[in-house]
Amino acid sequence: HVLIIGETGSGKRRLARLLHSTGERAGLRLLSLDCSSPPPLPARLTEGMSTTERLEAAQQVALFGREGVEVRRGLLELAGDGDLVLEHIDQLAPRIQALLAHYLERQAMPRILATSTTDLPEAARLGDYSPRLLRCFSEPAVHLPPLRDRKQDLTALIDEMLPDLNRKHQRRVTRVDKSALHKLVDYSWPQNQEELRRVLDRAVALCKGETLTAEHLFLHQGDFSSQGRLNLLEWAPLRRLLDRSDPWRLPRRVVTGILTGVMLTLALGGQAAAAANLALWSLLWPGLLLLVVCGARLWCSVCPLHGLAQLVPFKPAALPRRLLHLGPWFGLLGTLAILTAEQIFDMRHNPTATLGLLAVLVFATLGTNALFGRRAWCRSLCPLGRLVGQCARLSLVELHSNPEVCGSQCRVHDCVRDRDCPMGLHPGAVSASDDCVLCLECAHRCPHGSVRLDLRWPWLGLLQQRPREGAAALFGVVIAAACPALSLAGRATTATQSGAAAGVFCGLLLTFLLIHGKRGRSSSLAAAGTAWLPLAGAALLAHESRHFLTAGEALPAALLHLTGLDRWIAPEWVTPELGTLAALPFLGLVAAVGLGWYLLAHMRRQNLLSFAQVLAHRLLQLAAALSILIYG
Repeated sequence: HVLIIGETGSGKRRLARLLHSTGERAGLRLLSLDCSSPPPLPARLTEGMSTTERLEAAQQVALFGREGVEVRRGLLELAGDGDLVLEHIDQLAPRIQALLAHYLERQAMPRILATSTTDLPEAARLGDYSPRLLRCFSEPAVHLPPLRDRKQDLTALIDEMLPDLNRKHQRRVTRVDKSALHKLVDYSWPQNQEELRRVLDRAVALCKGETLTAEHLFLHQGDFSSQGRLNLLEWAPLRRLLDRSDPWRLPRRVVTGILTGVMLTLALGGQAAAAANLALWSLLWPGLLLLVVCGARLWCSVCPLHGLAQLVPFKPAALPRRLLHLGPWFGLLGTLAILTAEQIFDMRHNPTATLGLLAVLVFATLGTNALFGRRAWCRSLCPLGRLVGQCARLSLVELHSNPEVCGSQCRVHDCVRDRDCPMGLHPGAVSASDDCVLCLECAHRCPHGSVRLDLRWPWLGLLQQRPREGAAALFGVVIAAACPALSLAGRATTATQSGAAAGVFCGLLLTFLLIHGKRGRSSSLAAAGTAWLPLAGAALLAHESRHFLTAGEALPAALLHLTGLDRWIAPEWVTPELGTLAALPFLGLVAAVGLGWYLLAHMRRQNLLSFAQVLAHRLLQLAAALSILIYG
């Protein structure tokens, strides 16, 4: 008899079946019993029993059978000269342990292949398990190491699982590329082979070609917890919204119509173009950033660029791999280019320049989507999408799923099967708040109610997700440094003042890098970059709301004139007083610096940053906030 000990999901059952199929009993019968969940007995036979007593009775009948009116042969008898796999033998009741030990001491057949997640020799030493039953098994017991300690087996396990998953999803996946394999190797696999199979199951369901890439893999990081969160999908109006597919179709069409009207108005010129330009720059940036706080990347679901792109036929192709990897850098540099062009061409007062920027974005979206498929621009290249995605980590809402429900109940992945997520995600992805556009398609299709739209504290999105490296690590400090530099450059009249603007930007960015030394570890840079995201959002809001605070009072009058309503409504009736709002940028910066300091302290407790680095970043954030107040 053989005892196999290992963690949950480590492949104990597979090893037991392998021992049978490769041994002398390969042609004989193989039966199995899960001792933690034996076949239940009829209710009339267990009436009045406690839960423990019912489990014990079911274990006894399953193993030894039952005499009387309804004769039932036990598995020990049915297995004959073959093998009997007893899963979770550590869950046997003490009385059943004694009965099984008595049986095995007198009978050599069948051979028992037992599995346990508990170290039974240690449990027997402590008096928590039957030493008599343990002596019936060969010594030593087989200790199966967890998957995290034998990652060299990953390739073989993947090759074994892919054929079954291909048949299940009617796919033809034959290989896993290097980026995906590296992602799998870097993961710790707390649930071992069972989790690997679930991850590959989702990946194969998403993959349309022959190769699995890193973009198809969604790995769960950390334990699921609803603490500090409120599921908004339990609210009846939102539940009704899920009854139909694509609930944002009408809002997207409205916003698309508005953008088209604005572009036509800008093209016509005159007072109407000036009014449209004023409305666009006064409302777009502040409104976009506030929407991110309240709705994460919801803007991308109603984005007019996506609405226009749906009118153009596309072919399902893949972005070149190199372009895909450069996407974060493209987004960062694109955001910086838009902010710089806005300042250089004075777009707030230049309708023609604004029209040019909108035209570039529209043609880039249409061209990319036409060449590489739906949402190709949004998913990988869009600067606004990258900006919104970074700031979405500070949002009050987050869509994700309960991994326990997905792992235990989902078998067909309705949330991604047939009609894929527009961003190519699975709701169990830990980085969903960065990329999820809250289209709610997965919640509409999930039959298990696993998908949640949580109201959360904004800092949870930064604390509970791994810091991003590369371009994402620099995003916060680049935007926080660019805002005061661009404001100063916009008022520069001499080369010295322009040089000072460049000095502000380069000084903040270089100091950030020098804090980590010439060979700064990517992990410490990523941790520090996470702590700069709140300041980046507050800096951008302060920078872009300045135009609204100075020119917003004229906006109602301009809109009345544009629509012809000024004949019936006097402009002074609707002209607001915005002076009291001037304190909002200051309050936002104070809150952002406070949150940034809190995040730095958290990174220090995680040993990602040293005390000196935390102190240096706090001083640098304070200097950046002061420069924004002075120059912004």
